[in-house]
Amino acid sequence: MIEAKFWQAPGRWHLSLQGHAGYAKEGPDLVCGAVSTLIAALEQQLQEGIGGPVARLSIQPPPGADIRAAAQSGKEELVGGWFSLVGGALATLAQLYPENIRFTEQRGDGPAGPGKEQTS
Repeated sequence: MIEAKFWQAPGRWHLSLQGHAGYAKEGPDLVCGAVSTLIAALEQQLQEGIGGPVARLSIQPPPGADIRAAAQSGKEELVGGWFSLVGGALATLAQLYPENIRFTEQRGDGPAGPGKEQTS
């Protein structure tokens, strides 16, 4: 199962993914393929943005993924939109494939701190 954790606070975002969906063998697994595509697109947008990087990034390479971003001044809405799009897609995958992906979203004080947490 993929464990996807999404956290956001004003101007900062964190997305962490671990595990394998187990929908099929690695390679033809459509759930893992969808998640990998979403993460690759998010990384590319954050690194290349519109004419260059739009956020300070910390990215953990595979296996798994750990993306932390702090938007550059004036780019908060753009970066937040990209994270929200990917977070929404991951939440939808968790609803469609509950045996293969678990999605947790938290807003506020940080991944380990208090805040509003919602699991799909």
